[in-house]
Amino acid sequence: MYCGKCGNQINGNAKFCNKCGNPVGGNNNQILVNGAPMNEKKSHKAVIAVAIIVPIVLLIAIVGFVVLIMFAVFSTLGEQATEEYVDLSGDEIPTMYYVVGRREVCSYNTSTRDNEIMLSYEYCDGQLNVDDYIEYEDYLLDIEGFTNSSDITTRFIKESVDDNMYLEVEIDRYTDTITYYKYKLDGGDI
Repeated sequence: MYCGKCGNQINGNAKFCNKCGNPVGGNNNQILVNGAPMNEKKSHKAVIAVAIIVPIVLLIAIVGFVVLIMFAVFSTLGEQATEEYVDLSGDEIPTMYYVVGRREVCSYNTSTRDNEIMLSYEYCDGQLNVDDYIEYEDYLLDIEGFTNSSDITTRFIKESVDDNMYLEVEIDRYTDTITYYKYKLDGGDI
């Protein structure tokens, strides 16, 4: 405890400051903060204020960061959802958006390996219906010149404009995912 008048450290049992004679007790009890006396009640209020304000500020900062990340992701997905064509290194394939209109994309992936380029759209639940799939598949077959390459899964294939290259569209109705591929059959680099 410190003297409220001069700031001198006082023994806990003293009734008066041994330096200036100021009475000890009541509202005169002081503590030092950065070398200056401060009333204990004010100190307690400051600690409570810091204990409340700091977590609130941190929470606001974290929520703001999460919202910013989500906005960036969803704005990118929104841009992908309105692309009319998928560009696979010189080959363009019409997207679901071009054929049946806007549908909300929830996930977008792309990768490139030595002999393959892959781009995948996963549409949000309920965005695609049976008629959408049929219209898109018919468009790929009738207009774009793809052929159905499998009876088990819905896969469409055609030759690329590049020599020894192929384009493939794989439609997975269970996961609402359409994946586009460009690859070389001999395994060489694209």
